[in-house]
Amino acid sequence: MVAMAQGRPTRSFRAWRPQFIWMDVRLPIMNGLDAARCIRRLADGEDVKIAAITASAFTWQRQEVLEAGMDDFVCKPYRREEILECMARHLGVQYLYADQAASPDQPAFALRPEELTTLPAELRGELKSALVALEVGRIAELIGRISERDAVLGAALSHCADKLAYTPIWNALEAGNGALPEGAE
Repeated sequence: MVAMAQGRPTRSFRAWRPQFIWMDVRLPIMNGLDAARCIRRLADGEDVKIAAITASAFTWQRQEVLEAGMDDFVCKPYRREEILECMARHLGVQYLYADQAASPDQPAFALRPEELTTLPAELRGELKSALVALEVGRIAELIGRISERDAVLGAALSHCADKLAYTPIWNALEAGNGALPEGAE
């Protein structure tokens, strides 16, 4: 919405009547949080789905965004999959893909949280730190070290990293956080 960048979110909202809004948190004149609050106070403002987009990945900002009335939060650099998943969650859409199966020469790489729990805690911590800082070279180096220990896990991580899809790596690390490897007591 062009007018939102000029500080007039309510006028734009009334004119367009969107079902979904991608709201940059850092807008000039009026920030995205204030714009979302303004929209939520309008007659149909509670019905629209608003997803924040931001370069910040801090959890405190996520809470602030949700308290401002936004429905979701996507961090830059965002990937096509994240954008589509967010819209599907809030708009109830489903996507059909022409070719969902991996070809025989291009195997599917599943990234499972339980596999990451087999890595030393220090290595997992380094990977998390590199992901938070988006240190692409460091992430690649750590995946190389992981590949030396577990080629299959390394391939799954490389597959994500090659597409700059760091969110699935982060989610797998978080999901496996504190979990014991299979067979451990």
